[in-house]
Amino acid sequence: MSPTTSRYSAHSSAASPWRGGKGDLVREVAGAARAAGVKLGIYLSPADLYQLKTNPKNPAGYYGNGSPKLKSTIPTDPASFKSDPAKGRAPSRGFKSYSYEVNDYNRYFLNQLYELLTEYGPVHEVWFDGANPDPSVPEAYDYAAWYDLIRQLQPRAVIMGKGPDVRWVGSESGYGRTTEWSVIPLPTSPDEFVWPDMQGGDLGHRAQLKPGSHLWWYPAETNVTILSNSQWFWARNKKPRPVTQLVDIYYSSIGRNGNLILNLSPDNRGLVPEDQVTALGQMAEIVRDTFAHNLAAGAKASADHAAPRRGAASALDGSLDTWWEAAKGRAGGTLTLAWPKPVSFDVVSLQEAVDHRSQRIETFALETWHGSGWVTAQHIAFDALTTVGHRRLVRLQSPVTTDRVRVRITASRLEPTLAEIGLYKQ
Repeated sequence: MSPTTSRYSAHSSAASPWRGGKGDLVREVAGAARAAGVKLGIYLSPADLYQLKTNPKNPAGYYGNGSPKLKSTIPTDPASFKSDPAKGRAPSRGFKSYSYEVNDYNRYFLNQLYELLTEYGPVHEVWFDGANPDPSVPEAYDYAAWYDLIRQLQPRAVIMGKGPDVRWVGSESGYGRTTEWSVIPLPTSPDEFVWPDMQGGDLGHRAQLKPGSHLWWYPAETNVTILSNSQWFWARNKKPRPVTQLVDIYYSSIGRNGNLILNLSPDNRGLVPEDQVTALGQMAEIVRDTFAHNLAAGAKASADHAAPRRGAASALDGSLDTWWEAAKGRAGGTLTLAWPKPVSFDVVSLQEAVDHRSQRIETFALETWHGSGWVTAQHIAFDALTTVGHRRLVRLQSPVTTDRVRVRITASRLEPTLAEIGLYKQ
C-alpha cells in the first residue's frame, strides 16, 4: 500500500484509517525535512506488487498486462486513464504537461512520479532499485521516459540506482569496495547505456580504460538496514546492529569514497523505536567525537614538488577548493607533515580535489618517523591503500605517536591532488 494518496490508485493510505483516510505521509515528511533543513529524496519502487497482473486482489493490474504503447499525456486524466491516455488533466501549478509513448504500467508509473515531483516542493534525489515482483511476468520499465520526466520537473535531482547519476555500490551490507572509482568507463555513450547494477570488485582500473570507452562520473552509494538480521522492516524480535558495527560501516562506506544510506525501521506506532534511536545516537557521538579535532591542523606541510600556486599548505587549510597538486608531468609525490611536538593518532583522512580535478590517485602509502627513519604505518589489513576520491579514511591497528608523517602517492592518473589531509584519534 502506498504511503501517500494518488489519483491513479485506490490502494493507498486513503483506504486506511490513518488520519481518517486523508493522511499524506510524503507531505508530512517533506514538511519535516524542510523544517530541519534536510534535502528531500523520493523512492518510488519500479515494481508495484498490487498492480501485478497475477495478483488475485487486483485482476485488472497494469504490471505485465501486455498493453500496447500509446501516445500519452502526463499527467493523464484519471477518468480516461485507459480509454483516452492523450486526455490530460490540469498540470500542477508552475509545471507543464508532457507526452510519452508508453504502455499502461509505465503511464501509471509516470503519473505517480509526476505527482511526487510536483506536489511536495524541491526534490534532490529520486531513488530507484531494480525490483521485480515476479520474474515470470514480463514488464519493460521505460527508464528513458522516467529520466526525462525527472529532468523536466526536478532538474536538480540526482537519479540513484537504476539511473545515470549515482550508482548502487552492489550490495546491501553497507560496505563499499576497498578500491572505489567514481569515474567509470562505459562501453557505449551515456545516452545509449542501460545502467545495470555494477557488482565487480574494481570498476575503474586501468585495464578497463579502453579506447572508445566513455568516462562517466558515477559515484557509489551504499545502503544498509540498522537491523542486525539485515531485514528492512520492523518486528518485535528484530534488534539494531551493535554500535561497533555501525561505526565500522561508516568507515567502510563514507571512508571508502562512498555515500551511506542507513535505513531505520518504524514500528507499528509509526515511530522509530528507541533502541534504534539510541544505537544511531551512539554511533553519531563516536563519529563526531573522533573527527572533532584535526591534529594535522597544527602541522607544517611540505612537498617534494608542486604545481605553481598548488603548494602543500593548501592541503591543511580546511578548504576543498584549494589543493596541493603535483608538478606537471609527475604521477606521484610526497607530502610531509611535521609538528613541534609529537602527536598521537590512529585515523588518517585523505581527500582529493574531485570538484576541480576529478579522481586520480591509484595507490598511496602512509609512513611515520621513528627517530632514525621512516616506517610504514600499520593500517587495518582490509583498508587497501588504493583509491582516495572524495574521502578515504584509514584506520591504524593501534595509535601512533610521532612528530612527522608523510603521504607518498605511488601511482596516479595525471598529476595527483590532495585537497585535505586529516589526522584523528578515535
